[in-house]
Amino acid sequence: MIDQKQPQITKEETAKAKSKNFFVKIWTDSVFSKVIASSILLLLSILTAFIVKLFEGISIGDLFNQFLQIDIKLYLIILIAIILIIGYYVYLKFFNKRNLYKEEFLKQKVGNYRFGDLNNILLTTYVELPHSFRHKVGLKELDLLTLFKLFISQLNTVIGFDHPTEEGGFIYYNLGPKLISYGLCENIPSLNNNTAGNINTYDITTSKVGYEFFALLEIYERMENEQFYENEFYEKQKIKDEVLNKE
Repeated sequence: MIDQKQPQITKEETAKAKSKNFFVKIWTDSVFSKVIASSILLLLSILTAFIVKLFEGISIGDLFNQFLQIDIKLYLIILIAIILIIGYYVYLKFFNKRNLYKEEFLKQKVGNYRFGDLNNILLTTYVELPHSFRHKVGLKELDLLTLFKLFISQLNTVIGFDHPTEEGGFIYYNLGPKLISYGLCENIPSLNNNTAGNINTYDITTSKVGYEFFALLEIYERMENEQFYENEFYEKQKIKDEVLNKE
């Protein structure tokens, strides 16, 4: 039922991810991580110099005084600053394009939300599963994002209150109303209103916003897992070519 290629994120893992502190965020940042790494290398070099001089019989105090009295030319400082500025510009221009594109992609409007915000809201909102589902997936609850991807096909074909399967009942009474609140699904007049007392009923189906969100979601997942999908494509293409060559 669940795509084994997609890792399942538990509520505990989501909470842990959200609780990352400020220093961890800086360390994982692509720019600041390089600055931190360079600073560590510089400190190691200075520490090594201190240790070498210490073994040569020079006291730490004398070594520190010598370090403070180093004559650094102004033109060298300006040259180093220019090199750092040019290097940073080159990084932003040629190596950070992917991150900038990703940021703009996540800002796209989908209904009343930005794509990135709606993705995170669905990923961190959980729904309790029926007992039969728990046995199949081995989980008591699943996030709305995973459930939306799992049942998108059923939602596209319209789900009514009298759907004959347990999945249909779960979608109609539990999942569907929650997705409607985010604009991903909508109520439409039922195609079969032959109910007792001629009471008008409604079916649940994917909305226009839901189609737009799912399309962006597919693009985003392939953008984030480009290498995985590329390898999968070549593997399947190889199998296909082998079958066609036999014929």
